[in-house]
Amino acid sequence: MSMMKFDDSKIKEIRKRKEQGLPPLPTGGDVVEQSKNAKGGSELIYQRVKERVPEDLWNYFQIILSRVRHYEDKPKILWFQDTSKDPEVQFLKEKSHRDKFERFVFPSDWSLEKYNIDLGVEYEKSVVLKNAIEPIPIHTKPKDGPIRLAYTSTPHRGLDVLIGAFKALKLENVELDIYSSFKIYGWEAQDKEWEPLYEACKETPNVNYHGTVSNEEIRSALQQTHILAYPNVYPETGCISAIEALSAGVYKRQSKRCIYENLSLAQRDSRTRQ
Repeated sequence: MSMMKFDDSKIKEIRKRKEQGLPPLPTGGDVVEQSKNAKGGSELIYQRVKERVPEDLWNYFQIILSRVRHYEDKPKILWFQDTSKDPEVQFLKEKSHRDKFERFVFPSDWSLEKYNIDLGVEYEKSVVLKNAIEPIPIHTKPKDGPIRLAYTSTPHRGLDVLIGAFKALKLENVELDIYSSFKIYGWEAQDKEWEPLYEACKETPNVNYHGTVSNEEIRSALQQTHILAYPNVYPETGCISAIEALSAGVYKRQSKRCIYENLSLAQRDSRTRQ
């Protein structure tokens, strides 16, 4: 009779993390490990802030961006970019886990409010550090040629809605530039299930599908763009795509999910500068 060897390594890992007071790992692979080379908005902001803080002060704390994997023997700051519904942050419902952190940092007032309501994160331990960008230089939009639209976020945030609407409208003298894939987070494997949507983009007249490009290329492209086409179906906490578009003087067409107090303030500041 053959015997099946039971792999109990996962159980041991779960027990070990529980003994260390760490939150459980999510199912479906370690997103942090997959994202080591990520170049999304959150990572860019993290790097820009780090460059502006004295090294000895930065190293005094353990500053964790969104996803907890290990604890160091130093004061801990948890800096959120995900929503309060994300599986990675549900461990914060337990006060014993929240007590491990000196401060919580949020990209918007709305995000802080949701974490307080949904997870019990204390206001008195929280700080709002609003997402920001390097301002895009003042420029003149092209007056000749087609009206240029742009989509500059990941595909699961509304790209299918946009390409369906663009196909149906059959617009003339309008071109849509799409900068979108999961490669920006280092999740090339996840792109496979979105290949049919990418192919639909490539096959649609007047659509230019660029995939993932550098932030420098995005910033340059926005200076030639007239409208941000962003029919967002995902709750944003501090939308960098929208903030960059506002800084570039791009007219926004987006869903209500992506509009909140912070963007209103960004729009006011952008208009003041230009």
